[in-house]
Amino acid sequence: MGDSLSHESAVKHVTGEAQYVDDILEPVDLLHVATGQSTIAHGRIKSLNLDAVRLAEGVVDVITVSDVPGDPDVSPVYTGDMLLAS
Repeated sequence: MGDSLSHESAVKHVTGEAQYVDDILEPVDLLHVATGQSTIAHGRIKSLNLDAVRLAEGVVDVITVSDVPGDPDVSPVYTGDMLLAS
């Protein structure tokens, strides 16, 4: 309590040195990501059938939390910001 938490790139932002996504040229073979979201707040995942997604035109890969090693929490300062649901 009482201690301020500084953003990891605050100095770069205020000095104009920060690099933003729009500053980076897109590679020719760039892939895009689309996420699926639940329509039920705080619901529990019992099962997922992603066969139709995998077969959809243009889909290169389908990734779920079981495909990614480590902790799915991507919060830079506080905890609880999950990249993928489990």
